[in-house]
Amino acid sequence: MNILEALQSPHLFGKLEAFHDLTTWRVWIVLLKAAYGLSMTAAELEIFREHTGRDNPLPQGYSEVVAIVGRQSGKSQIAAVIAVYEATRVESCGT
Repeated sequence: MNILEALQSPHLFGKLEAFHDLTTWRVWIVLLKAAYGLSMTAAELEIFREHTGRDNPLPQGYSEVVAIVGRQSGKSQIAAVIAVYEATRVESCGT
């Protein structure tokens, strides 16, 4: 399950009132898609280009992301989603 599936899931983050309607989160969704190397729609690519000045996101995503945003932009909620998602992800450790 990728981070957007977790965000949309009514059993996970989608259960939280803040994430019932994701329409106001579209720019954050683009950031998450770019960070995790998820595919984007044409409209999302335009948002990515507008906010980053880059032509296209890296296909493998980014290991570090900096978001310079104002007050009450949702950064604490998105940071919490990322922290919980990363803390609960199960990856093969190669053993």
